[in-house]
Amino acid sequence: MIPQPKNETISLVVELMPDILPQAQPPTPWVGGEKNGEVNAVDTTNANAANPVDNPLASPKPVEPTSLAPSPPTITVPNTPVFPALLTGRNPGDRDARLAKGGGGIGTEAAVVKGLQWLCRVQRMDGSWSLAGKFADGISPVYQNDNPTAATAMALLAFQGFGVTPYTKNEHVPEEFVNATARGWQWLLKRQQRENDEHGCFFRRETGDVSINSHRFYTHGLCTIAVCELYQMTEREMYRQAAQDAVDYCVRNQDEYGGWRYGQPNNIPDSDVSVTGWIVMALQTARAAGLTVPHETFDKVTKFLDTVSRNGGGFYIYRDYAGEGVTLAMTAEGLFCRELLGWQQDDKRLREGLDWLVEEQNLIRFDDKYHRDCYYWYYATQALHHYGGEHWKKWNAKLINELPKYQTKSGKEVGSWSPKTPVEDTWGYSSGGRLMTTCFSIYILEVYYRHVRLYEIR
Repeated sequence: MIPQPKNETISLVVELMPDILPQAQPPTPWVGGEKNGEVNAVDTTNANAANPVDNPLASPKPVEPTSLAPSPPTITVPNTPVFPALLTGRNPGDRDARLAKGGGGIGTEAAVVKGLQWLCRVQRMDGSWSLAGKFADGISPVYQNDNPTAATAMALLAFQGFGVTPYTKNEHVPEEFVNATARGWQWLLKRQQRENDEHGCFFRRETGDVSINSHRFYTHGLCTIAVCELYQMTEREMYRQAAQDAVDYCVRNQDEYGGWRYGQPNNIPDSDVSVTGWIVMALQTARAAGLTVPHETFDKVTKFLDTVSRNGGGFYIYRDYAGEGVTLAMTAEGLFCRELLGWQQDDKRLREGLDWLVEEQNLIRFDDKYHRDCYYWYYATQALHHYGGEHWKKWNAKLINELPKYQTKSGKEVGSWSPKTPVEDTWGYSSGGRLMTTCFSIYILEVYYRHVRLYEIR
């Protein structure tokens, strides 16, 4: 009972959460030469040494091969957590509080708004976006194939991260943002296929996307995240089937290793952490929206991650292939997947991997070509924000200064981020150009409210 000085009414909303919390997860036995209770440290020297990879779109720069042993199998959590409140930080009443609590502010929000304004200016007449649009530093001439489907999904994710949908009515959200989002979705939903084995897939190789098949699951993963967010944010049944069909396509094409790779469906089973991370995020977004994803799908992902983790699970390689070494990008992405799949905040393996990410030389910086990597920054920002504490404070101290500082301040491209200056991004210029670099930078600066911290809602 709360006494009131006035005749006022207090409204309480009480929700019963389902029994979805994961069981406490015993530490997995560590391998790699235990002696006197000490575990061998990961060799993180040459962490940015460059070796060629199959496809440069978000593939990592590997460490020189190390003697790290594969991690033992993880004890599977029976039910992967569901996070129904995952996107609630985007709500107008919650966003400002989360922005302040997470360490953002006027500077980060101003940079986000300017970035979204640039996206409005470069949207094409039909509602789509392009990686090779009429702006400076589009995709590199070395990679001539555009991918408007992926580009459009990237742009829509940036707007949705700011809380914008085609139906947003908020005096603090510019009308041009709402119109751009509506036009983008009108275009993108028409891309989803309805034929036979391709039912639900957003990637269309024969009608404008890249002519090679390697972008299939990068493209579809981005689109699936976007459409699942749209369904949850709008609660409109008209989007439910498109979202479920996209999810079902992911589930049908999980390969026997437990993950996903470039161009499935194909007859050669293979998985890599880079593609798999996007699909895991899509599937967890789907579950947050109340869509159906089999528990077995997540169990298979866990087994795959065990094969590509090192030193007990805190460090990750690109794929289970001879000569692969641990990398910053794959470690950040692998750990983010583990957070989504149920690892506890006090897990020793999670802590050890994140310790590496916040070493001074691995923080956000634009000082040389080995340290500018928006793909790595994107996944590290998410993993560290969810983890919180001193790790997040150290990472965020660099984030809030470095990213806004190097946003283009004048001229035609004001509000965007160049993939070439002051130093060239590891993958941004060669694979995604200015549009990808700008979208990833916006996602990073929206992190304070884009997703509610997992360890707050678990």
